[in-house]
Amino acid sequence: MTKFDWIDLELEVFDALPCHAFIKDIEGKYIYCNNLMAQDLGLSTPSEIIGLKDKHLVWYDYASRLMKNDTHVLKKQEKLVFIEPVITSKNRVINLYSHKSPLMDRNNSLVGVLGFSYTKIKSNLISNIPNLVDVDYKNHFISTLFSKRQIECLLGTVKGMSAKEIARHLGLSFRTVNDYIETAKLKLNCRKKTELCAKFINLIQNNEY
Repeated sequence: MTKFDWIDLELEVFDALPCHAFIKDIEGKYIYCNNLMAQDLGLSTPSEIIGLKDKHLVWYDYASRLMKNDTHVLKKQEKLVFIEPVITSKNRVINLYSHKSPLMDRNNSLVGVLGFSYTKIKSNLISNIPNLVDVDYKNHFISTLFSKRQIECLLGTVKGMSAKEIARHLGLSFRTVNDYIETAKLKLNCRKKTELCAKFINLIQNNEY
């Protein structure tokens, strides 16, 4: 019996979920993904992912960030939430809202990472992202890059709000909100909103982008 054999009992449950579900070992090699994730990766069957790392998959350009997030989970040995931009087999860049947890075996030894990644944000997800909601932005490093209003616009963008929705919520004009977002993209060297969201979250969590 391998140290992952006991996980097999849960695989049918994972395939019923409306999100990516995956398991990696401590070296970053996949030992499982569900059907939905396999489809987005362009794999014929989930078993094709076994033994591969993110750098071997269609989203190889994003592999370093994915692996760095896995490392945070393994080091802290606690559940963390990340926004991770990736590209699918259809050449479409999407944001994955990923819940990653340390995976322990029956002896309570750390053996890998268990992850669930959603392509649409859940209403309670933002409140679960460490250092995003309760952070004192006025005294945070990010206040040296953005004004209070710009930060509010970026938070709205991360939540999936459109520029018009953010404008109504903050009492600003659509043009002002759009200018704030475009300025942030330039400042963080982003071309797409997916990149902007990911870099903004990482800036809040790790003071880096």
